[in-house]
Amino acid sequence: MALYRTPDGPGLEPLIRELKDIRTQLRDLQRPSGTNIGNTANQVQLLVAKVNETLLNIDAGVQASIAANSYTKAVIDSLVASPPAGSAVTGNVSATGTVSGSTGTFANGINSLAVHSTLLTTDYKSVYVDSTGKFGYRP
Repeated sequence: MALYRTPDGPGLEPLIRELKDIRTQLRDLQRPSGTNIGNTANQVQLLVAKVNETLLNIDAGVQASIAANSYTKAVIDSLVASPPAGSAVTGNVSATGTVSGSTGTFANGINSLAVHSTLLTTDYKSVYVDSTGKFGYRP
């Protein structure tokens, strides 16, 4: 029988140290941390209660934001009925009945008294009125 001789050098000591370190880490991971299923259930119940409270109170926050940042129907109706001075109107405009403006009420139409003395300095088109009173141009 041959005798086994340990070779020179550290031998198996580095491997043994590494295995002991891994065993210590594994033991630490398996050790209870104090967070058991009962504590987790309590934490979930507290979070659910907080969500419910938030949802119940969200309406008040939304209503307060609307009140602070929105016009009421009455305010909108009054602004439509009487636009603020200097309001620009673009697009198609039509009216029935008497036309009123800042310079008066026009039961029989609108006249531009200064039209013959206004020199146009930009591109222009001829404007016509058809038999229905609609303004327009012909290319």
